[in-house]
Amino acid sequence: MKREVHIAVAFDQNYSKYFYVVASSVFDKHERGSVVFHAIITGLNDAESLRVKKFVEDAGQSIHFYQIDASLVSGFVTNGKWTTAAYYRLFFSSVVPADLDRILYLDMDTIVTRNLQDFYSLPLDGCPVGAVYDVHAAKQPLIGIDEEGEYFNSGVLLIDLQQWRTEQISEKAMDYLNRYPERIRYVDQCALNAVLKGRWKKLDIHHNLMYSWVPDGLSGRALRKFLKDTYVVHYTLQRPWHMLCKNRLRYLYARYYRRSALLQKGPSVIDFSYSKIPAWLKIRFYEFYFDLPFVPQLWRRLKSLRS
Repeated sequence: MKREVHIAVAFDQNYSKYFYVVASSVFDKHERGSVVFHAIITGLNDAESLRVKKFVEDAGQSIHFYQIDASLVSGFVTNGKWTTAAYYRLFFSSVVPADLDRILYLDMDTIVTRNLQDFYSLPLDGCPVGAVYDVHAAKQPLIGIDEEGEYFNSGVLLIDLQQWRTEQISEKAMDYLNRYPERIRYVDQCALNAVLKGRWKKLDIHHNLMYSWVPDGLSGRALRKFLKDTYVVHYTLQRPWHMLCKNRLRYLYARYYRRSALLQKGPSVIDFSYSKIPAWLKIRFYEFYFDLPFVPQLWRRLKSLRS
């Protein structure tokens, strides 16, 4: 018998609407009663919290809410891109039930593209966490990571809760954040990498498919084939709610945005501007060029005839 998949999510009111999109993708790939969400959320009023709960339960899944003392993260490094909510994931090991052996943490800019059961059951070989190398950030000398391939992305984490607690990962990460704020470039991610150096299980890129991992110039057919084995699409760098998003997998976000019943609250793009239309057309033309195999073939033939 397959066990439930326990998914951890953490966000504040700035990212609340994206939870519905993530959850919709989860619902699409899982049977009713097979998923349990564990949520650390701040900034939502009672009505919105009830809406989140109803949305999950109407899909036949369940959700548990947890409260944390926001002052515990108020002094940590942030910038214009992140808020202190980025640090909430450090608290799951202390708030979820003690008998829960693992959780799968997902950021609010992800989409689930297949059933997570196999991913959730992966062996971690004694490591506290399984993650994917962050090819964009590569190495981080400030925290002692000088070799490429050794710095992971914290947006998708498979966490062995017992091992995490035994090694006191949360405590060590928060201590690091307090002692070395000048070394932090990517909020909690840097702290976790600093304290988990050499102690994380490297997972295949399809467990956390980031924009930088998607090959450029693939045809539409080749792109779908590449996506076939992917569990989670992670919209790093190129967010699908931005008009000039270059991530060709943004259509998945649009699909689940519609399914999340948020369409009546406005379009999925949050920064539409007429001035951006020329740049938008350029991006779409580039994609059209690769999506239809005969187009580049015709273009090369025309160039050869001219020469």
